[in-house]
Amino acid sequence: MANADSQRAMLLTFVTRFPTLWAGLAMVIIIFMMALAKGQFGDIGQDNDDVMRLVQIRDFLAGQSWFDTNQDRLGLVGGTDMHWSRIPDIPIIILTFVFDIFTDRESALQWAFTVWPPLSALILVFAMACGARYWTHMYADNPEGGNKTYVFTLVLLGFFVFSFYRFSPGAIDHHNVQMGLVALAMGCALDPKARFLTFALSGFVTALSLAIGVEVYIFAAIICVFIALNWAVCGESVAHGTQGFGLGLVAGLLLAFFGTVAPDEYGVVACDALSLITLSAGVVGGIGLALAARLLPNKRFKVRVIGLATLGGVCLVVLSRQAPQCLANPLSALPDDINRLWLSNISEATPLSLSMKNAAMEIPYILGAPVLGFVILCRYFWMSRKWSSHVLVFMLLMGALGLTFYQKRFSPFAYVVAILPLAGWVSRVYERGAAAVRAHQGDTSAPSNVAYIGALALSIPLMWAIPGLMLTEDNSAAASAKTSPCYSADVMDALYALPTGLIAATSNGGAPILQFTKHRSLSGNYHRNIAGITAQIKLATASPDDAAQLLRQYNIDYVHFCRPTAETENLVTENPDGLYGALKAGNVPSYLVPAVPDIDDGAVSIYRVVSSALSE
Repeated sequence: MANADSQRAMLLTFVTRFPTLWAGLAMVIIIFMMALAKGQFGDIGQDNDDVMRLVQIRDFLAGQSWFDTNQDRLGLVGGTDMHWSRIPDIPIIILTFVFDIFTDRESALQWAFTVWPPLSALILVFAMACGARYWTHMYADNPEGGNKTYVFTLVLLGFFVFSFYRFSPGAIDHHNVQMGLVALAMGCALDPKARFLTFALSGFVTALSLAIGVEVYIFAAIICVFIALNWAVCGESVAHGTQGFGLGLVAGLLLAFFGTVAPDEYGVVACDALSLITLSAGVVGGIGLALAARLLPNKRFKVRVIGLATLGGVCLVVLSRQAPQCLANPLSALPDDINRLWLSNISEATPLSLSMKNAAMEIPYILGAPVLGFVILCRYFWMSRKWSSHVLVFMLLMGALGLTFYQKRFSPFAYVVAILPLAGWVSRVYERGAAAVRAHQGDTSAPSNVAYIGALALSIPLMWAIPGLMLTEDNSAAASAKTSPCYSADVMDALYALPTGLIAATSNGGAPILQFTKHRSLSGNYHRNIAGITAQIKLATASPDDAAQLLRQYNIDYVHFCRPTAETENLVTENPDGLYGALKAGNVPSYLVPAVPDIDDGAVSIYRVVSSALSE
């Protein structure tokens, strides 16, 4: 009996000592159970980026160089350099080698891309738990607020990871890892003791997030600016940690650069990927910040500000001298027709202001909870009027909200950052209710401690969308559009059976064609594939006679035409007398013959190009 009690006590101690681990594992298990219930287990994500990353990993496992991210089967002659970082591939490749011990390579890869996205949620759970532990409560009259904030942070985070697609099995693109790294950088930078190792970890993961993709450059810049300003304000008390951040940033950039960039590309400047420009500016900034914190810890505030201003000017000169074009948006240089007929049709890249069809539901869902968190922070600063680590969260949340208006794909970042102030607010409401109940013990008219449930509900995005759902039109048509037959299994099987060639299809077809067939695809939804996308748009909108010349120029073997899609309709509308307009009207030029019978009651047609007829 005593032995059993001892074992139970040890188990309880183990569980209570690692609450973050158990909370994270519980979330992962629930994600797996939800995926099984939905029949998603074992399938790659439906996003084109998930599919393309799978294609890239398969190419590596088949012998492509670690440093070579060129997709030879996408675009015009020479392929398309995807410029994607190999960092998000690492856990999938490792898991594949582990599962390969027990099964064949393809099954091992399937297991790897199935289990990794839910497991990646552990990075975010640890990051937010770290931030919650460091998050001092907003008011001094609530000493228990820290523990409650930790609990409510995990509760709100649970709602988020269960609903966010990027943690579902098969969603292997980089966003889940990148979000976890940004959150970890934020959480470590909130350390009130500014410890060297904690700040060094913040700098290191900031560098890794930069190496993965340009989407987080703004967040990384905000974190770096905060660390610098924090040192300028606090001086010697945070000097040691500031040195750690600078050195961690440099170490992360150097490791990522030499570990993922080919030696013959060390001198290449790329604005949309980790390259010499990012490395040099980051190393100069990191080393400069560490040296400033080392050499000027006891100097006056004015001296520290002058030192930081000088360092910022040096970094700006490094950027502007090496690649001034990188100070602008890389997508801003796209031609008007590409913006109109391609980029504007990518939903995640559209501004929030264009999400007006279901605005009554979508806008409150996206903005409700983050804006509430922003208001809570503003109220805190108004009451405290002092510098604290809350400034970092305020800066990140303001940046994330601004980016959300620019492109709504940044809205998940805004909510993740807002979780900390929201959890602190819910904790305070809870403590107030508990105090009121304790003050009225024995009184039958005592208030109940349920007000925090309302605060918790307002901190969950879905609750903000409920009123709008009652005003939103039926989405059954939109749902059916998402399940269009353009790249169904029947279509892919038909393409697979054809002799290998180059297929002209709309940009959404690039990834599935590469995944399921041995063909090349002219276009795909990637800005490095602008030449292929431009060629596809020209072909679709050119007159049938001019299209014949383009087919010969690009050496196209097949034309894939899918009728029930917005992308096809936009191209037909652009020029009703163009090739796509003719195909829609049933006027098939003589140089195109059916390669297979039409699929899905005529929704999809696959034509073979008759080379001999192109010169007629």
